[in-house]
Amino acid sequence: MKITFTKLTENITSLISLKGAEYILNFILFPYLVRILGVERFGAIVFMQGLVQYSIILVDYGFNLTGPRDIARSADKDSVARVFSNIMTSKVLIFIVVTVFSFLLIRLFHMLLGNQFDECLYWAVYLLVLGNVFFPVWFFQGIQQMRYITIFNIIARSITVVLVFSFVRTPNDYLLAALFQSATLLLAGIFSMVILKKNFSYIFVYPNIIGIKKTMIDGWHIFLSTIAINVYTTTNTVILGCLTNNTVVGYFSTANKLIDCVKGVMFTLNQAVYPYVSSIIKKEGNNHAIKFIKKYLLYYSGASFVGGALLAIFSSFIIKILFGDGYDESIHILQLMACLPFIISISNVFGIQIMLNFGYQKAFSRILVSAALIDFFLVIPLAKILHGYGIAITMILVESFVTICTIKCVLKSGLVRF
Repeated sequence: MKITFTKLTENITSLISLKGAEYILNFILFPYLVRILGVERFGAIVFMQGLVQYSIILVDYGFNLTGPRDIARSADKDSVARVFSNIMTSKVLIFIVVTVFSFLLIRLFHMLLGNQFDECLYWAVYLLVLGNVFFPVWFFQGIQQMRYITIFNIIARSITVVLVFSFVRTPNDYLLAALFQSATLLLAGIFSMVILKKNFSYIFVYPNIIGIKKTMIDGWHIFLSTIAINVYTTTNTVILGCLTNNTVVGYFSTANKLIDCVKGVMFTLNQAVYPYVSSIIKKEGNNHAIKFIKKYLLYYSGASFVGGALLAIFSSFIIKILFGDGYDESIHILQLMACLPFIISISNVFGIQIMLNFGYQKAFSRILVSAALIDFFLVIPLAKILHGYGIAITMILVESFVTICTIKCVLKSGLVRF
């Protein structure tokens, strides 16, 4: 499946412009929820989203990276159909197992903690897992029809915004707020399935047991990497909630959500470039791919540095405009974390664009697992002592470790020379 540079440019332009509209909707919704629900209720939702993220990771199983790569390298429609069928079947099977296990685990939590654990909130947020199953972002990445991803997201988020503003009026409406936000991904998935059935009906074929087994094996190292990444991202928020309270989580999450906005644009670019690099490697060879990646590194990291710098400089203004007074702690955490986009941009290029595309999955997985272990030893004492600041410091140290290790590994391999 050949992907041209013109197509890449079209995808990036489409995604960035549509992503801008998506962020406008987020900036309308996010401050409203913080103000209406209060920092404690908002923190409770974020904490539960962190717990549900574990189920999402299990169901995703690294297919968000192996799927686009395999589809981009498929020679014909039959190959694309086999990839789609095997991945979708694998995700559904994993979802069934994870849901049964989650039900048993949540019942256990309820027995041990009683009313301290909000079971209703958990299942309201759990819709995110179902949405992950039925929204095949990885497929649209692979065929380089990226506009579908953001169009579906914008439509779904617009519906969510209307529902939130219509029905979420007091802190007691936090369950509805969680439910509406979680339903966004599921709505996008429903829209995508309609389009797939209409325009890409050839992909709906019967799965093959051998193919499913191979798909699971191929995704194993990416799966480990995803788990490791989650340990020093989402898990940190969960640990913060366990060691402190929902208010502290709310202050940290307010700053972290703004960092995520910059990272979201970065992720959008990676979505477009990752399968394109895979296609270059197959069609034109390694040298052409490396030449492109070097140029991409310069522009990508430069833009990430500017984005982080703007957040640091205007952090006070942004927080006060969006959330009002009383969020001084969020301002300081945001200033501290503003260096993360630049650090992560470098590891994204060396780790994802180079190591994964050139077959260094095992080495990449080892780096991320090591990072997760470092995070485990740092995050608990730092969170106890410094609360949200401790989580921010931990993330900076761990992301710096990942960046240094991926650069070292790539240079040692001889793939890139500067």
